[in-house]
Amino acid sequence: MRKLVPVLLLIVVAARAAAGRIAVWLDVPGPAGYLLVEAARAGFEEGLENAGLNVAPRDEVTSINTVVDPASDAQLARLAAALGCDYAAALTVTAAGGGVEISGLVFDPYAVKRYDGPVALAESADGARDLAARLAGELAENLPTAGPVVSLDAKWPTAQAAVGSADGVEFNDYLWVYRYGEPLVHPDTGEVLGVSATVVGAGRVEEVRGDHLSLVSLSPPAAGLEYSTADRVRALDEAAYARLGFVRGTVVPFGILGFGEGAALPVPLPGPVHPPGPEGVLLKLEESLELDYAPVGLDASYSGVVVCDDDGRLHLLPLELKSGPERVVETGVSGPVARLGDEVYLADSWEGVVLRLGAADEEPETFAGGISPELLVAGGDGSLWAVVFCYSTAGELLTYPVLRLGPSGDVVEVRVPDAGKLNALAASPDGTFYYTSSFEPVRGQRPDGSTLEVGARMLPDPEALDTDALGWLYVVDSRSGLVAFDARQRVAGTWGGAGVVDFRNVNLIAVTDDAVYLASGWDRVLYRLSLAYTYPEL
Repeated sequence: MRKLVPVLLLIVVAARAAAGRIAVWLDVPGPAGYLLVEAARAGFEEGLENAGLNVAPRDEVTSINTVVDPASDAQLARLAAALGCDYAAALTVTAAGGGVEISGLVFDPYAVKRYDGPVALAESADGARDLAARLAGELAENLPTAGPVVSLDAKWPTAQAAVGSADGVEFNDYLWVYRYGEPLVHPDTGEVLGVSATVVGAGRVEEVRGDHLSLVSLSPPAAGLEYSTADRVRALDEAAYARLGFVRGTVVPFGILGFGEGAALPVPLPGPVHPPGPEGVLLKLEESLELDYAPVGLDASYSGVVVCDDDGRLHLLPLELKSGPERVVETGVSGPVARLGDEVYLADSWEGVVLRLGAADEEPETFAGGISPELLVAGGDGSLWAVVFCYSTAGELLTYPVLRLGPSGDVVEVRVPDAGKLNALAASPDGTFYYTSSFEPVRGQRPDGSTLEVGARMLPDPEALDTDALGWLYVVDSRSGLVAFDARQRVAGTWGGAGVVDFRNVNLIAVTDDAVYLASGWDRVLYRLSLAYTYPEL
């Protein structure tokens, strides 16, 4: 016999709010007062909704035309799958003396995990509603954020998902994209054993667009699968981040999560298992594109490549350079460029501004003014970094501060490296930036102000820098070629040009999750290299 306990349910604000769709099954084992039962059901649904969950309409639940046993995980999973829900809940109301005994649970079919709540006794309709609402709120606290895919854009590829700021979603959060399959039926008895859940791929939040909407970049899907608007997403929890070996907010290649280049192992449920992170990179020339202009700025993101030429034009290209049309935008400005998602930023040092061009814009608009940017790069944390020149009243050059610009174009951080004129800049996701200056080795400055030196003996003549999603540094050196360094500044890979690329003429580089782009202003050629991570043997 279950023990009745006094219930004091405290609603605690969690790091991530509950979100997702949930089906509620009402279980009334015997005769019980109608008003008390309905009050408890209304309160339970209300508590789930207040916690951020979308409760499936009652008529949808009854339309499945079957009886669900709350003790059966398989039947609860089938209920959730049948209604396209992330979770299934059961509210049990049993007559007890002059009142009712209320208990509830939530089942997560993806993780195959059950959350049980305490049992409470209510003697009035108001009491039943209040206790059931607080019970639901407590159960919902433990659920990860989940929701549906709203739209897909295969061109980039990206999706919009119905999870946002009100659901606790943040920039650079990672999501599993999954779908339910057919019920798993015992071949001998016909018993439903459960419902299969397939991980289609992974996503990273590129932009939080509202309370319940985010733009998500997608990994290559699992072999033999394609993304669909019928798919659902769920945020990684702390245990998943710990198992994968990185912390929330850090940008890593999708290969770490088991998809695309560098994927180490197939993805089992309830989550992937991988070896410790990558140990190196393999670089291979995939294509080259001859240009009819001299490039002076280069960057790339998940949505494409951007090149600024010496005649004041922006050239927007697909990631596979020859796979689609090129868009050309006349700006009258030649300078460094940075690409964050589908937005392009252009440094205009003559006018002392940074310009921004949106995906649908015909011409750029002013993003940040009052600065004279000579270098401009995108950071892995979604911010912009710019190098500006500061002069004394006598006209003598004083410093070359590095500015971090916020989402509104305001300066949110200023750092002054101990160096002369900076020739190249790169910013990693953890806030470390790397730079070169004339006749000096490549150096970096961490967020705490401490400095480091990278590959002094290997890099006699560095020309260009960029970082990847892991914070690894890629350096173009006119003598050593392309050299990649891991987070500990150890050499992770090199590429000498394969007899095709003359690194004496390469002065621009851009790195994405799975590619490196090199540009030569002298030769007027743009190169694309594939980037694949290597892992230690298990």
